[in-house]
Amino acid sequence: MAKKLKLDIGAGYIRRKGFKRVDIDPKTKPDYLLKAQDLRGINDNSVDEIMASHILEHIPPNETFLTLREWWRVLKPNGVITIKTPDCGWAMRLWKENSHRQYEILKTFLGDDPSATEYSLHGNIFWDKRIERYLLITGYIEIKNLSEKDSGELIFVARKPNE
Repeated sequence: MAKKLKLDIGAGYIRRKGFKRVDIDPKTKPDYLLKAQDLRGINDNSVDEIMASHILEHIPPNETFLTLREWWRVLKPNGVITIKTPDCGWAMRLWKENSHRQYEILKTFLGDDPSATEYSLHGNIFWDKRIERYLLITGYIEIKNLSEKDSGELIFVARKPNE
């Protein structure tokens, strides 16, 4: 039986068991030194599973759909994608409540902390309906929102249909 190819796109220094790491930063020593938006070198319909944890918010808004199409290209029919992003809907609710959790709110919108690298700053924001809409227009099915209420993180899982 052939070994399944699973990609962790934008993995940074994180190592997930069974996943090949894709990252733009050579310091992280990824398995594939590639931009998340351009997975050239990875064959069409060759990936069984994609984990995209806290990478989509680093993609410029005008490249969001193209990035999701690129991930679609490499994902096999019936392949599964998991996308995690900061939940800006949650941050806006905190802001509206005049919460004293400003650091969490700013981190959600802007990214890491003062030690951030050029790769770790945010350039895009997401809320539940926005992610769901992008997944739908890309063609994914069985879209599930697994986010926990007030966690500050969106978690969506979807499947590429069997063409």
